[in-house]
Amino acid sequence: MALEIRILRNVGQKDDSENMDANTQIYVAPKKYKTDTLNFDYDFKQQGNFIGLVKARSDDGTKEYISRFPFAVGETANKNFYTAVVLGAAGLVGFGLYYKHAFIDKKKPSA
Repeated sequence: MALEIRILRNVGQKDDSENMDANTQIYVAPKKYKTDTLNFDYDFKQQGNFIGLVKARSDDGTKEYISRFPFAVGETANKNFYTAVVLGAAGLVGFGLYYKHAFIDKKKPSA
């Protein structure tokens, strides 16, 4: 089967074919690969949301399989940072409550 790939900018289009040429970041034309594996390198110049489209087409053109996968570039570090801050704050609050209950509340004289 011939494989092709297209990476589109995700700009909120209703359908992938909407403004396809304007939204295309990279296009690898259909080609048969001996290993049945399509590899390519691309240096994304800007962060954002993208859509990957991989098409596999039979030799006679009667069968076509399309894989669509959305992904983000350059946003993982921010998400990981905010997740770490929230989990760290939750951990500090939990430790503070444990410390208060285990040590401070026990030192108070009962009335």
